[in-house]
Amino acid sequence: MIENHKIRTYGRLKGKGTINSYNNHLDDYTFKIEELPEKDLYLEIGFGTGDFILHKAQCDKDITFIGCEVYQNGINKLINCMRKEDIKNIKIWPNDARDLLENLKNSSIKVAWILFPDPWPKKRHNKRRLINYEFLSLLKTKIAFDGKLFIATDIIDYAESIKESNKNLFIIDENNFENDYIKTSYHNKASTDINYLTLTHNNT
Repeated sequence: MIENHKIRTYGRLKGKGTINSYNNHLDDYTFKIEELPEKDLYLEIGFGTGDFILHKAQCDKDITFIGCEVYQNGINKLINCMRKEDIKNIKIWPNDARDLLENLKNSSIKVAWILFPDPWPKKRHNKRRLINYEFLSLLKTKIAFDGKLFIATDIIDYAESIKESNKNLFIIDENNFENDYIKTSYHNKASTDINYLTLTHNNT
């Protein structure tokens, strides 16, 4: 288990507004870890309001996508969209992503996305950032040898800390990114200086 597991890496769990779909339909979209296949998982960690994962699911209906998110209003919005569009190939993990990752089979993830993780920009809050050496080490055991991890952040300091924390766990490519990437609502709120990182296994 990673040492900072008990450190909360996310912000609020609920915002204003009703979350009827979260309360009434969440069980229709959740899953048990033992029900997952042992390989070729497609995972978004922190899907926000679900723009990206919904787009991916609509484009690739033969693939089941797993979305991790704790923000109940965001989950509610995704469920509303899934029900309206009759999308059936998204499974939701409404808890800490680290709980899921720690229990997945090694090398089971084909592709993972972490798009605009909570930045915790104040120095005294940096310890709450999700992506650090321990988290990347965990991901390395779970991502298949030919798999990929895509990270986007508009916080320059966060991007630099990710690269420093990597310590040769992955090869980081800053020139090529997700070939079917769409701008999400969080992207549109971000600054214009966005760092795109593609991580693949280091052979050494």
